[in-house]
Amino acid sequence: MRFLVLLFAAAAAAQQFDVASVKPAAPPEGPMGLMLLKLQDSTQNSMPIGRLPLKGAKLSIQARTLRSLIATAYRIRPADVEGPDWIGELVFTVEARLPSGAPAEQANAMLQTLLEERFALEAHREERTLAGFALTLAKDGPKLKPAAPPGQPADPEERRKRMMGRMKSGSFQASWGSSDATSAQIASAISNMVHAPVADETGLEGHYEVDFEVARGETPDENIDHLVALAISELGLKLEARRKTTVTRLIVDSALKTPTEN
Repeated sequence: MRFLVLLFAAAAAAQQFDVASVKPAAPPEGPMGLMLLKLQDSTQNSMPIGRLPLKGAKLSIQARTLRSLIATAYRIRPADVEGPDWIGELVFTVEARLPSGAPAEQANAMLQTLLEERFALEAHREERTLAGFALTLAKDGPKLKPAAPPGQPADPEERRKRMMGRMKSGSFQASWGSSDATSAQIASAISNMVHAPVADETGLEGHYEVDFEVARGETPDENIDHLVALAISELGLKLEARRKTTVTRLIVDSALKTPTEN
């Protein structure tokens, strides 16, 4: 019996950081602050799930929403995390160090434990049946610009200025861009916009420089999927309705707005 207790204690310790700090961070200021946070989560939706900014044994996550932190910890997309509005509005900074010799693959589980401890996070998984879409090629084929070769990265400052200009003008309700995107990542970004699963059926295997915006509808009740379809048509892509599919969501039952002390 004592052996089993020690075994469980060792397993729990293996899922914890050696040292960790979680602190509230200042959210982006101004009327565009919330939009910037949504854009941050939207960008994460199209990136490899669960990616952590590790440098050796050190982890540093700066000014991320709790929704983003949960998604990273549980290796899912922010779009698959549901809960109160504030989990996408309040931001936090996490600084941590892995135990000596711990493999990087354990960091996500350690982040789960940290969120459960500091935020008293309680959540459960739930299946949802949703109408889905497929991303396909238009009749005349794709009109996508190939990504810059390795060693010749696109200028991120140019895209940032373009994005800020759009946000100030208020001429769009959603946008997405990447200097090195696959068709699967484009489908994932669109999925976040239409709030439904989007399967990549383009057959494309390359990497592309993509930048598109979804205009505001002429009427408040105009379907977002119709507006997205119009936007990506300029890229030679189509958004086609598909039968309903079952997806898994992580539902946040409760969490503290202010993490407990380090």
